Amino acid sequence: MSDPSLVPPMEIPDPHAAKHHGIAHVTSVGLLAQVLLALVILTIITVWASNIDFHGYDVWVAMAISVTKASIVALYFMHLRWGEPLYAYAFIGALICLFVFIVGLNVDVAQVQPGMIPDYAPAMQQDQ
Repeated sequence: MSDPSLVPPMEIPDPHAAKHHGIAHVTSVGLLAQVLLALVILTIITVWASNIDFHGYDVWVAMAISVTKASIVALYFMHLRWGEPLYAYAFIGALICLFVFIVGLNVDVAQVQPGMIPDYAPAMQQDQ
């Protein structure tokens, strides 16, 4: 038989010291309550903002609130705050792509002028 003193002792991983070894990050109840409070407040702000006219900036206000809420969810519920920096870069890159898409969409919509081509959509006209 082999000598038991030659067997290395088993290491018990410390959940607070584990960074990227498959051990989940433990989030405190207090932090989760703060995140819940922030999301509830942002939802109330969303409902409040939907009843206000921002003179053409309604979509931008709604998108700012939505991106803030999505960022909070990604940071705390998807544990992006404690993950590898590459994940944060991917998330920021996705937000930048979303921003470019929304800006391009708004530029395109601003260029559309329904009365520019007369009689273009005859089915939409009423019988005269």
